[in-house]
Amino acid sequence: MRLFVSISVMLLAALACLAAPTGLLTMPTAETLGLGAVRLSADYKSQHFYANDEKWIGGIQAGAIFGLEAGIDEVGSKPVANAKWRFMSDLLLPAVAVGVQNLASGKKPQLYAVATKSLIVAKSAVSLGVLRDGADVYHTMLGATAGFGPISVQAEQLHADHLNQTNAGLSFSTSGLTFTGIVYNVTKSSRTLGGTVSYTLNLMPLK
Repeated sequence: MRLFVSISVMLLAALACLAAPTGLLTMPTAETLGLGAVRLSADYKSQHFYANDEKWIGGIQAGAIFGLEAGIDEVGSKPVANAKWRFMSDLLLPAVAVGVQNLASGKKPQLYAVATKSLIVAKSAVSLGVLRDGADVYHTMLGATAGFGPISVQAEQLHADHLNQTNAGLSFSTSGLTFTGIVYNVTKSSRTLGGTVSYTLNLMPLK
């Protein structure tokens, strides 16, 4: 019975939850939350492609079976859904995922494909992807992360006809809690500061 309740809660959370897709600072990666994993998060001054200059975005993201992940962001007063499917795992070849975000009434969905390859050195990984935004503009996305104990650093480069942005972040993780400080547009005078706090738990811990 306990297992049935855990699975049911996890599946409901995956279908109706709040938070951005698993990724770096703004770009999604091919990583997904595992079966039964749930992440609660709050983003301050997020620059996600669908953030619409909102000061705060927060909620829950959950993983499901077969590499699926889904959620609903609360962007201002509007719920905005997202979904991702990782159909290749990170073994000899990179993990590969496709996804959609900005699913909301009156909005045009943003589609993306991304590949992520983990590296042996310093618990690091690199990601490369492309995203089509609501104006049918294609963005290339290149990012990397490296971990050193509870500390990790992230960097990403986003490029489109009207965009050339470099973001950098520093994270500290402990007991499921992660705090991330972010500098957006680090190479420009218009750089801004943001941050994320998240808590990840597993509704189906292995014994």
